[in-house]
Amino acid sequence: MPQEEGQKASKKPGAQVDLINFQTMPDGDFKYIMTYLNHFTKFCILSPLKSKRAEEVASKLLEIFLTFGAPSILQSDN
Repeated sequence: MPQEEGQKASKKPGAQVDLINFQTMPDGDFKYIMTYLNHFTKFCILSPLKSKRAEEVASKLLEIFLTFGAPSILQSDN
């Protein structure tokens, strides 16, 4: 049984999310870029954000999870 659990974890690798601050060079209303990196495939998604409020970040993450599936572990700096 432990082997099956390990196999399930490998099918949903970890991912990393971070916000890049572009307030000094905003593009219209967008002041941040959210980066999402799948550790296994190295596939990266960049999403423009108007703010770094939890609601907006969570909404973008939900879009990613519904499209590609949620990772087993999501790493962020805060």
